[in-house]
Amino acid sequence: MTERFLPPAWEAGGTWSHPLGTDNLGRDVLSRIIVGTRLSLLIGGLSDVGAAAIGVTIGLVGAYVGGWRSVALARLTDLQMALPGLLVIIAVVGVYGPSVSLLILLFIILGWMISARLIRAQTLSLTSSSFIEAARSSGASDLRIMFRHILPNVMPTAVVVVIIELPPFILGEASISFLGFGVQPPDTSWGLLLAEGRRYMTVAWWVSIFPGIAVFMTLLSLTVLANWVQGEIDPVARAGSGRR
Repeated sequence: MTERFLPPAWEAGGTWSHPLGTDNLGRDVLSRIIVGTRLSLLIGGLSDVGAAAIGVTIGLVGAYVGGWRSVALARLTDLQMALPGLLVIIAVVGVYGPSVSLLILLFIILGWMISARLIRAQTLSLTSSSFIEAARSSGASDLRIMFRHILPNVMPTAVVVVIIELPPFILGEASISFLGFGVQPPDTSWGLLLAEGRRYMTVAWWVSIFPGIAVFMTLLSLTVLANWVQGEIDPVARAGSGRR
């Protein structure tokens, strides 16, 4: 407690033992950001991969089978996208209590629609391709066509979607934790650090500003990475940029 609210090292009264300062309990802000990174990225990453797996499966199967089932899955996707995800999460967490596993499950249930729509559109364009017709003529089963011929061709899009959708999941976790419905003490995450630091903005701005910078830089870096990956694995994007 004697080291509470120490400023960053470059400020008057700061020390390099705590380069980003300390919080209201004398805890090192840099150490808390590093520890919070683990849980924030874990929640965002698991939610992203789980939602992408469901979305790719629904989009692939729905577009290939066609008929009323395809229409039903498309309408389900539209209905899901109309739901206010933040309010749904707050309502469910308010009933069952905050939990990391529950938060990941809710993110997965509420976050598969983007990948489903993109994979569905790409699958629809592939089902009429000559190599798919050749596979049907050779007697290949529907499962083999979907997962042996179509899935490898939509995987570049799926990989790009996973990277693009990771920032929204990280930001979603930060928002939910900031509102008090996500990660709870003694665990910590970026959103929880922002929530704890907002009370002391007038006396210790560094407690919340540096976690905010960590969130911003991570989201910016992932967005740049997604653009680079898309250009590397997408032949259309690579051709448009003049690369071979």
